[in-house]
Amino acid sequence: DRAIECRPEDPIPYVHRAIAWRKFGRPEQALRDLERALDLDPRSPVVHFNRALSYFEAGRIDEATAAVDRTLEIDPAHVQATWLRGRIAEDRGALASAKTCFERVLALDPSRDEALQGLYRCELAESPDSPLDAATAIVQRHPRMGAGYLLRATVRLGAGDLGEALRDVDRALRSDPGDVRARCLKGVVLARSGSVAEGLALLDETLQSNPWEASTILGYRALARRDTGDRAGALEDFDRAVAPGGAPDWVAYERAVTLHAAGDRNSALEGLTKVLSSSPGAMHYRLTRAEWLIQADRLDEARDDLDRVIASLPRWARAWLIRGQLKYRRGERGAAILDLEEAVRLAPGDG
Repeated sequence: DRAIECRPEDPIPYVHRAIAWRKFGRPEQALRDLERALDLDPRSPVVHFNRALSYFEAGRIDEATAAVDRTLEIDPAHVQATWLRGRIAEDRGALASAKTCFERVLALDPSRDEALQGLYRCELAESPDSPLDAATAIVQRHPRMGAGYLLRATVRLGAGDLGEALRDVDRALRSDPGDVRARCLKGVVLARSGSVAEGLALLDETLQSNPWEASTILGYRALARRDTGDRAGALEDFDRAVAPGGAPDWVAYERAVTLHAAGDRNSALEGLTKVLSSSPGAMHYRLTRAEWLIQADRLDEARDDLDRVIASLPRWARAWLIRGQLKYRRGERGAAILDLEEAVRLAPGDG
Protein backbone atom coordinates (compact mmCIF):
# COMPACT_ATOMS: atom_id res chain seq x y z
CA ASP A 1 0.00 0.00 0.00
CA ARG A 2 2.79 2.43 0.86
CA ALA A 3 4.56 1.68 -2.43
CA ILE A 4 1.37 2.54 -4.30
CA GLU A 5 1.04 5.77 -2.33
CA CYS A 6 4.64 6.70 -3.20
CA ARG A 7 4.46 5.60 -6.86
CA PRO A 8 0.83 5.75 -7.95
CA GLU A 9 1.78 5.75 -11.66
CA ASP A 10 3.96 2.63 -11.41
CA PRO A 11 2.08 -0.60 -12.31
CA ILE A 12 4.44 -2.95 -10.45
CA PRO A 13 3.25 -2.19 -6.87
CA TYR A 14 -0.30 -2.92 -8.03
CA VAL A 15 0.87 -6.27 -9.41
CA HIS A 16 2.62 -7.10 -6.13
CA ARG A 17 -0.49 -6.26 -4.13
CA ALA A 18 -2.58 -8.36 -6.54
CA ILE A 19 -0.28 -11.33 -5.96
CA ALA A 20 -0.76 -10.88 -2.22
CA TRP A 21 -4.56 -10.80 -2.67
CA ARG A 22 -4.35 -14.05 -4.64
CA LYS A 23 -2.30 -15.74 -1.94
CA PHE A 24 -5.06 -14.87 0.52
CA GLY A 25 -7.62 -16.46 -1.82
CA ARG A 26 -9.17 -13.19 -2.99
CA PRO A 27 -8.77 -13.13 -6.79
CA GLU A 28 -11.50 -10.53 -7.33
CA GLN A 29 -9.57 -7.95 -5.29
CA ALA A 30 -6.46 -8.94 -7.21
CA LEU A 31 -8.24 -8.28 -10.48
CA ARG A 32 -9.16 -4.76 -9.41
CA ASP A 33 -5.50 -3.93 -8.80
CA LEU A 34 -4.50 -5.55 -12.07
CA GLU A 35 -7.04 -3.49 -14.03
CA ARG A 36 -5.37 -0.38 -12.62
CA ALA A 37 -1.93 -1.76 -13.53
CA LEU A 38 -3.20 -2.48 -17.05
CA ASP A 39 -4.37 1.11 -17.43
CA LEU A 40 -0.84 2.22 -16.56
CA ASP A 41 0.94 -0.26 -18.85
CA PRO A 42 -1.36 -1.96 -21.42
CA ARG A 43 1.46 -4.02 -22.98
CA SER A 44 2.99 -5.49 -19.84
CA PRO A 45 3.11 -9.31 -20.09
CA VAL A 46 3.51 -9.44 -16.30
CA VAL A 47 0.19 -7.66 -15.83
CA HIS A 48 -1.63 -9.70 -18.48
CA PHE A 49 -0.32 -12.99 -17.06
CA ASN A 50 -1.36 -12.12 -13.52
CA ARG A 51 -4.79 -11.17 -14.81
CA ALA A 52 -5.02 -14.55 -16.54
CA LEU A 53 -3.99 -16.39 -13.38
CA SER A 54 -6.46 -14.44 -11.24
CA TYR A 55 -9.29 -15.14 -13.69
CA PHE A 56 -8.30 -18.82 -13.68
CA GLU A 57 -8.33 -19.03 -9.89
CA ALA A 58 -11.70 -17.25 -9.83
CA GLY A 59 -13.12 -19.86 -12.22
CA ARG A 60 -13.59 -17.33 -15.03
CA ILE A 61 -12.03 -19.55 -17.65
CA ASP A 62 -13.03 -17.70 -20.82
CA GLU A 63 -11.53 -14.48 -19.49
CA ALA A 64 -8.44 -16.37 -18.32
CA THR A 65 -8.02 -17.76 -21.83
CA ALA A 66 -8.26 -14.32 -23.42
CA ALA A 67 -5.75 -12.87 -20.94
CA VAL A 68 -3.25 -15.69 -21.37
CA ASP A 69 -3.53 -15.43 -25.17
CA ARG A 70 -2.83 -11.70 -24.93
CA THR A 71 0.22 -12.41 -22.75
CA LEU A 72 1.62 -14.77 -25.35
CA GLU A 73 0.92 -12.32 -28.17
CA ILE A 74 3.18 -9.83 -26.40
CA ASP A 75 5.76 -12.40 -25.24
CA PRO A 76 5.54 -15.75 -27.12
CA ALA A 77 8.24 -17.28 -24.87
CA HIS A 78 6.49 -16.42 -21.59
CA VAL A 79 6.98 -19.66 -19.65
CA GLN A 80 4.29 -19.19 -17.00
CA ALA A 81 1.69 -18.14 -19.55
CA THR A 82 2.48 -21.19 -21.67
CA TRP A 83 2.04 -23.37 -18.59
CA LEU A 84 -1.29 -21.69 -17.78
CA ARG A 85 -2.53 -22.23 -21.32
CA GLY A 86 -1.74 -25.90 -20.79
CA ARG A 87 -3.63 -25.97 -17.48
CA ILE A 88 -6.69 -24.41 -19.10
CA ALA A 89 -6.56 -26.93 -21.95
CA GLU A 90 -6.16 -29.76 -19.42
CA ASP A 91 -9.20 -28.63 -17.43
CA ARG A 92 -11.21 -28.54 -20.66
CA GLY A 93 -10.17 -32.09 -21.54
CA ALA A 94 -8.04 -31.00 -24.52
CA LEU A 95 -5.18 -33.28 -23.48
CA ALA A 96 -3.22 -33.14 -26.74
CA SER A 97 -3.16 -29.34 -26.61
CA ALA A 98 -2.24 -29.41 -22.92
CA LYS A 99 0.66 -31.79 -23.56
CA THR A 100 1.95 -29.52 -26.33
CA CYS A 101 1.98 -26.57 -23.94
CA PHE A 102 3.68 -28.48 -21.13
CA GLU A 103 6.32 -29.83 -23.53
CA ARG A 104 7.00 -26.28 -24.74
CA VAL A 105 7.43 -25.13 -21.13
CA LEU A 106 10.03 -27.84 -20.57
CA ALA A 107 11.79 -26.85 -23.80
CA LEU A 108 11.95 -23.25 -22.58
CA ASP A 109 12.88 -24.13 -18.99
CA PRO A 110 13.59 -27.79 -18.12
CA SER A 111 13.48 -27.01 -14.39
CA ARG A 112 9.72 -26.36 -14.46
CA ASP A 113 8.40 -29.24 -12.38
CA GLU A 114 4.81 -27.98 -12.70
CA ALA A 115 4.97 -28.72 -16.44
CA LEU A 116 6.27 -32.22 -15.79
CA GLN A 117 3.43 -32.78 -13.33
CA GLY A 118 1.01 -31.51 -15.96
CA LEU A 119 2.32 -34.02 -18.48
CA TYR A 120 1.92 -36.77 -15.89
CA ARG A 121 -1.69 -35.77 -15.20
CA CYS A 122 -2.45 -35.85 -18.93
CA GLU A 123 -0.88 -39.30 -19.27
CA LEU A 124 -2.80 -40.44 -16.20
CA ALA A 125 -6.06 -39.09 -17.61
CA GLU A 126 -5.62 -41.43 -20.56
CA SER A 127 -4.70 -44.44 -18.37
CA PRO A 128 -5.91 -43.58 -14.85
CA ASP A 129 -5.55 -47.13 -13.54
CA SER A 130 -1.89 -47.34 -14.68
CA PRO A 131 0.07 -44.62 -12.84
CA LEU A 132 3.39 -46.42 -13.31
CA ASP A 133 2.87 -46.56 -17.09
CA ALA A 134 2.07 -42.83 -17.07
CA ALA A 135 5.22 -41.99 -15.11
CA THR A 136 7.37 -44.27 -17.28
CA ALA A 137 6.09 -42.52 -20.41
CA ILE A 138 7.41 -39.24 -18.98
CA VAL A 139 10.80 -40.78 -18.18
CA GLN A 140 11.08 -42.24 -21.68
CA ARG A 141 10.37 -38.86 -23.29
CA HIS A 142 12.72 -36.99 -20.94
CA PRO A 143 15.42 -39.49 -19.94
CA ARG A 144 17.86 -36.79 -18.83
CA MET A 145 15.45 -35.04 -16.47
CA GLY A 146 15.97 -36.09 -12.88
CA ALA A 147 12.48 -34.88 -12.02
CA GLY A 148 10.98 -37.60 -14.22
CA TYR A 149 12.77 -40.32 -12.27
CA LEU A 150 11.67 -38.66 -9.05
CA LEU A 151 8.07 -38.71 -10.24
CA ARG A 152 8.31 -42.42 -11.07
CA ALA A 153 9.99 -43.10 -7.73
CA THR A 154 7.00 -41.52 -5.97
CA VAL A 155 4.61 -43.79 -7.89
CA ARG A 156 6.72 -46.84 -7.08
CA LEU A 157 6.87 -45.88 -3.41
CA GLY A 158 3.09 -45.70 -3.33
CA ALA A 159 2.92 -49.18 -4.87
CA GLY A 160 5.36 -50.54 -2.29
CA ASP A 161 8.14 -51.24 -4.82
CA LEU A 162 10.87 -49.85 -2.57
CA GLY A 163 13.87 -51.26 -4.41
CA GLU A 164 12.92 -49.73 -7.77
CA ALA A 165 11.86 -46.52 -6.03
CA LEU A 166 15.31 -46.20 -4.47
CA ARG A 167 16.98 -46.81 -7.84
CA ASP A 168 14.92 -44.05 -9.44
CA VAL A 169 15.70 -41.65 -6.58
CA ASP A 170 19.40 -42.33 -6.99
CA ARG A 171 19.10 -41.59 -10.73
CA ALA A 172 17.47 -38.26 -9.86
CA LEU A 173 20.26 -37.49 -7.38
CA ARG A 174 22.92 -38.24 -9.99
CA SER A 175 21.29 -35.54 -12.10
CA ASP A 176 21.24 -33.07 -9.18
CA PRO A 177 22.88 -34.21 -5.91
CA GLY A 178 21.41 -31.26 -4.02
CA ASP A 179 17.80 -31.78 -5.12
CA VAL A 180 15.80 -31.28 -1.93
CA ARG A 181 12.81 -33.38 -2.97
CA ALA A 182 15.02 -36.24 -4.11
CA ARG A 183 16.91 -36.24 -0.82
CA CYS A 184 13.63 -36.17 1.09
CA LEU A 185 12.12 -38.98 -0.93
CA LYS A 186 15.26 -41.06 -0.39
CA GLY A 187 14.83 -40.52 3.34
CA VAL A 188 11.25 -41.79 3.14
CA VAL A 189 12.24 -44.84 1.07
CA LEU A 190 15.09 -45.69 3.45
CA ALA A 191 12.78 -45.41 6.46
CA ARG A 192 10.13 -47.61 4.88
CA SER A 193 12.82 -50.13 3.88
CA GLY A 194 13.77 -50.59 7.53
CA SER A 195 16.63 -48.10 7.78
CA VAL A 196 14.54 -45.74 9.91
CA ALA A 197 17.37 -43.94 11.69
CA GLU A 198 19.28 -43.38 8.44
CA GLY A 199 16.19 -42.12 6.64
CA LEU A 200 15.17 -39.71 9.39
CA ALA A 201 18.76 -38.48 9.74
CA LEU A 202 18.83 -37.63 6.02
CA LEU A 203 15.54 -35.75 6.36
CA ASP A 204 16.78 -33.85 9.44
CA GLU A 205 20.01 -32.91 7.64
CA THR A 206 18.05 -31.72 4.61
CA LEU A 207 15.81 -29.59 6.83
CA GLN A 208 18.77 -27.98 8.59
CA SER A 209 20.42 -27.18 5.25
CA ASN A 210 17.26 -25.85 3.57
CA PRO A 211 15.09 -24.16 6.23
CA TRP A 212 13.34 -22.05 3.56
CA GLU A 213 11.75 -25.28 2.24
CA ALA A 214 10.55 -26.40 5.66
CA SER A 215 6.93 -27.04 4.61
CA THR A 216 7.95 -29.53 1.93
CA ILE A 217 10.65 -31.25 4.00
CA LEU A 218 8.42 -31.55 7.06
CA GLY A 219 5.78 -33.11 4.81
CA TYR A 220 8.24 -35.79 3.72
CA ARG A 221 9.43 -36.36 7.29
CA ALA A 222 5.80 -36.77 8.34
CA LEU A 223 5.41 -39.47 5.67
CA ALA A 224 8.47 -41.30 6.97
CA ARG A 225 7.18 -41.16 10.53
CA ARG A 226 3.66 -42.24 9.58
CA ASP A 227 4.89 -45.11 7.44
CA THR A 228 7.07 -46.41 10.27
CA GLY A 229 4.30 -46.33 12.88
CA ASP A 230 4.86 -42.91 14.50
CA ARG A 231 1.46 -41.42 13.74
CA ALA A 232 1.66 -38.79 16.52
CA GLY A 233 5.04 -37.58 15.26
CA ALA A 234 3.70 -37.54 11.71
CA LEU A 235 0.72 -35.36 12.65
CA GLU A 236 3.03 -33.01 14.55
CA ASP A 237 5.18 -32.59 11.43
CA PHE A 238 2.14 -32.22 9.16
CA ASP A 239 0.72 -29.52 11.44
CA ARG A 240 4.04 -27.65 11.40
CA ALA A 241 4.19 -27.96 7.61
CA VAL A 242 0.76 -26.48 6.93
CA ALA A 243 0.70 -23.91 9.76
CA PRO A 244 2.43 -21.02 7.92
CA GLY A 245 0.43 -21.57 4.73
CA GLY A 246 1.95 -22.20 1.36
CA ALA A 247 2.56 -25.92 1.90
CA PRO A 248 2.26 -28.04 -1.26
CA ASP A 249 -1.19 -29.51 -1.76
CA TRP A 250 0.12 -33.06 -1.43
CA VAL A 251 1.28 -32.28 2.13
CA ALA A 252 -2.19 -31.09 3.15
CA TYR A 253 -3.71 -34.12 1.40
CA GLU A 254 -1.46 -36.60 3.22
CA ARG A 255 -2.23 -34.84 6.50
CA ALA A 256 -5.94 -35.41 5.80
CA VAL A 257 -5.27 -39.08 5.00
CA THR A 258 -3.40 -39.46 8.29
CA LEU A 259 -6.20 -37.81 10.26
CA HIS A 260 -8.74 -40.08 8.59
CA ALA A 261 -6.71 -43.19 9.46
CA ALA A 262 -6.52 -41.93 13.06
CA GLY A 263 -10.32 -41.76 13.22
CA ASP A 264 -10.66 -37.96 13.06
CA ARG A 265 -12.88 -38.12 9.99
CA ASN A 266 -14.46 -34.69 10.33
CA SER A 267 -11.08 -32.93 10.43
CA ALA A 268 -9.88 -35.12 7.56
CA LEU A 269 -12.85 -34.15 5.37
CA GLU A 270 -12.43 -30.50 6.28
CA GLY A 271 -8.74 -30.61 5.36
CA LEU A 272 -9.33 -32.42 2.09
CA THR A 273 -12.10 -30.01 1.12
CA LYS A 274 -9.70 -27.13 1.69
CA VAL A 275 -7.15 -28.79 -0.61
CA LEU A 276 -9.78 -29.21 -3.31
CA SER A 277 -10.77 -25.55 -3.04
CA SER A 278 -7.28 -24.62 -4.23
CA SER A 279 -6.86 -27.60 -6.60
CA PRO A 280 -10.36 -28.38 -7.92
CA GLY A 281 -8.95 -30.39 -10.82
CA ALA A 282 -7.12 -32.90 -8.57
CA MET A 283 -9.40 -35.82 -9.39
CA HIS A 284 -7.49 -38.40 -7.36
CA TYR A 285 -8.05 -36.23 -4.28
CA ARG A 286 -11.70 -35.81 -5.26
CA LEU A 287 -12.20 -39.57 -5.53
CA THR A 288 -10.75 -39.98 -2.04
CA ARG A 289 -13.25 -37.41 -0.75
CA ALA A 290 -16.10 -39.25 -2.45
CA GLU A 291 -15.13 -42.45 -0.63
CA TRP A 292 -14.96 -40.62 2.69
CA LEU A 293 -18.33 -38.97 2.06
CA ILE A 294 -19.86 -42.38 1.37
CA GLN A 295 -18.49 -43.62 4.70
CA ALA A 296 -20.08 -40.58 6.37
CA ASP A 297 -23.41 -41.40 4.64
CA ARG A 298 -23.30 -38.10 2.74
CA LEU A 299 -24.31 -39.77 -0.48
CA ASP A 300 -25.51 -36.78 -2.49
CA GLU A 301 -22.19 -34.98 -2.02
CA ALA A 302 -20.30 -38.17 -2.86
CA ARG A 303 -22.36 -38.58 -6.03
CA ASP A 304 -21.49 -35.04 -7.12
CA ASP A 305 -17.78 -35.76 -6.67
CA LEU A 306 -17.99 -39.08 -8.53
CA ASP A 307 -19.88 -37.50 -11.43
CA ARG A 308 -17.19 -34.86 -11.71
CA VAL A 309 -14.36 -37.40 -11.57
CA ILE A 310 -15.91 -39.56 -14.29
CA ALA A 311 -16.59 -36.54 -16.50
CA SER A 312 -12.92 -35.60 -16.22
CA LEU A 313 -11.41 -39.13 -16.28
CA PRO A 314 -13.92 -41.34 -18.12
CA ARG A 315 -11.41 -44.20 -18.41
CA TRP A 316 -10.88 -44.60 -14.65
CA ALA A 317 -12.40 -47.98 -13.79
CA ARG A 318 -12.18 -47.41 -10.05
CA ALA A 319 -14.40 -44.31 -10.26
CA TRP A 320 -17.06 -46.24 -12.21
CA LEU A 321 -16.87 -49.06 -9.67
CA ILE A 322 -17.38 -46.77 -6.68
CA ARG A 323 -20.23 -44.90 -8.34
CA GLY A 324 -21.87 -48.21 -9.23
CA GLN A 325 -21.61 -49.34 -5.61
CA LEU A 326 -23.09 -46.03 -4.45
CA LYS A 327 -26.02 -46.35 -6.86
CA TYR A 328 -26.66 -49.92 -5.76
CA ARG A 329 -26.68 -48.78 -2.13
CA ARG A 330 -29.31 -46.16 -3.03
CA GLY A 331 -31.50 -48.76 -4.74
CA GLU A 332 -30.72 -47.61 -8.28
CA ARG A 333 -30.10 -51.17 -9.45
CA GLY A 334 -30.29 -50.64 -13.21
CA ALA A 335 -28.01 -47.60 -13.19
CA ALA A 336 -25.62 -49.40 -10.82
CA ILE A 337 -25.29 -52.36 -13.19
CA LEU A 338 -24.42 -50.04 -16.09
CA ASP A 339 -21.63 -48.39 -14.06
CA LEU A 340 -20.28 -51.73 -12.84
CA GLU A 341 -20.28 -53.12 -16.38
CA GLU A 342 -18.30 -50.08 -17.53
CA ALA A 343 -15.78 -50.68 -14.73
CA VAL A 344 -15.35 -54.28 -15.87
CA ARG A 345 -14.99 -53.18 -19.51
CA LEU A 346 -12.24 -50.72 -18.59
CA ALA A 347 -10.38 -53.13 -16.30
CA PRO A 348 -11.38 -56.65 -17.36
CA GLY A 349 -8.51 -58.32 -15.51
CA ASP A 350 -9.13 -56.57 -12.19
CA GLY A 351 -10.73 -59.01 -9.76
